[in-house]
Amino acid sequence: MKYITFKVGKIRKVFALFILLLFSISVYSQELHVKSFGIAESDLSAQTQPRKDLNDKNCALVKVGIGLQGVQFEGNVVGNVVNKVGEYWVYIPRGSRMLKVKHSDYSPVLIVFANYGVDRLEGNRTYDLSLTARMVEKNTLKLDNLLKEQYDALLAKAESCYNEKDYKSAKTYYGEILQPDFKQFSNSALYDKISLCDTILSAQRAHNAITKELATVFNNLSPYSEPIGFSGGVMVVDYGYGNVDLITKEGNKMCFSRMFLEWPKMYSEDKLAVSLDGKNCFLNKTGAVVNNRNSDYESKLKDKQNIGFLPFYNGLSIMYNRDNGNKGLLNEFGQIVLPLSNYKGIWVLKDKIIFASDKQIYKYSRVGGQSEVVKKKYIYKIFDYNGYVRSVNEDYILIENNKKCSLFAFDKTGSLVGQLYTFESDRVKEYSPKLVMCKINEKYFLYNFLTEERTDLDGYLVGNYNNLHFDGKKCYDTEGNLKFIYPQKILCATAGYSGGFLLVCDKNTFYYIDEFGKKLINSEFYFSNDKAKELFSSGFRKPFSEGFGLIMKNGKWGLIDRFGNTTFDYM
Repeated sequence: MKYITFKVGKIRKVFALFILLLFSISVYSQELHVKSFGIAESDLSAQTQPRKDLNDKNCALVKVGIGLQGVQFEGNVVGNVVNKVGEYWVYIPRGSRMLKVKHSDYSPVLIVFANYGVDRLEGNRTYDLSLTARMVEKNTLKLDNLLKEQYDALLAKAESCYNEKDYKSAKTYYGEILQPDFKQFSNSALYDKISLCDTILSAQRAHNAITKELATVFNNLSPYSEPIGFSGGVMVVDYGYGNVDLITKEGNKMCFSRMFLEWPKMYSEDKLAVSLDGKNCFLNKTGAVVNNRNSDYESKLKDKQNIGFLPFYNGLSIMYNRDNGNKGLLNEFGQIVLPLSNYKGIWVLKDKIIFASDKQIYKYSRVGGQSEVVKKKYIYKIFDYNGYVRSVNEDYILIENNKKCSLFAFDKTGSLVGQLYTFESDRVKEYSPKLVMCKINEKYFLYNFLTEERTDLDGYLVGNYNNLHFDGKKCYDTEGNLKFIYPQKILCATAGYSGGFLLVCDKNTFYYIDEFGKKLINSEFYFSNDKAKELFSSGFRKPFSEGFGLIMKNGKWGLIDRFGNTTFDYM
């Protein structure tokens, strides 16, 4: 009996020791660790071996030094990662704030550049990121309840401040949560919140200076008027029947009649060509008439020819003679830079002015005001095809021949690189340097005239802007790849993105989405059902401009910023 008691007691002691040992066992895991990160001042690899992002800007190059194969990278990575001996070359768009590194044998690591003294990456710069793989001791059976309670309390305060739009306090609380003590509870979403707070605070600082002035604009609106747009610090208001007001953010108001061809929608390059009291003139952003004394316009054109103007773009306005159709160019000082003539066409493009006369094609240079013949090898081919110059970009010139129902594409050497037959000419649009949107047998598609590949579209392509293109619900990139499908109808005639947002119509409600298809909060505005249908069919749009968008609630107009915040109470 004594022997049995001794055995049982011994077993109990061994079991107790086993339990204590179990609670003290530490589990080792493998994880990636950042040794260092910073800019490589003397490394010019990002410049000598550059890579462009979607906005045609040079990327930043991050050289990741680690002696492992099969490492993967997540984030805004542009193109394929280059695997060098002992390092990886990762190209990232400028402005990026973080990069995630993964490996099948190790826990992933999220590198937030701000933690290493780099707020955001700069284009054309090279950065060195050194990583090591190591064993990390983790006590999986130990949990500090007090630490978890502190974390939850800080997170609750941060979320509360964020929801109440107190972004400064929210950023402070989020920053405390990301301290090393709370690392086991944190996740990458918190870094996104801090980044968003920074962006909003920066935008608020920029916008606060003009918020009061913007409110002055809305004080000048009557209940029967409708804001057309806001650009260059100017609101243009249409009262119907040809009466239009121009209201500056300083509160100045000026009435004028509509332009000769189209009513003024938005300011362009701080100038607008209008008809004021039956006379042609130019308005600057303060609402004042531009002084044209001693200008070519005053001495050579005024009261001598029946001249009309288009809105200024790139510092130039296309002028035209209503009687004979001759066209020319006028600059913001009233000087004629291209005399009125029977040109084959004038195209005011983003970075150049192209015009054609006889069998010559010219490019106008703003520097020095000189015109030069360009792309000489195109000339005879263009006119041999009896074509119309559809568009000119950095790489190609597109020629349309209505008689042959064909589209011809020439490269910089003057060689014919592609052509497309049997299209409806009024439905051809340049989509990107290599793509055009065409319509055949009532069906729209994208056509790459270099590879002859087609991408079928379900609906009508409404425009291109900021590298994103839409056909009603689908979004395609400049290579013709489908990026996302939006469940609601994207509003026709919105001309793609404006200020980073696109207008969407859901029944009788309008709102904005960003480039990833995410809805902008608090951006809804609406009309009666009949009015919404009328606006939808007429291509109604209210684009963002200078970080602001127009919305209507409860019958009143107001402005929101690009983060969904109202800049002031509705007027």
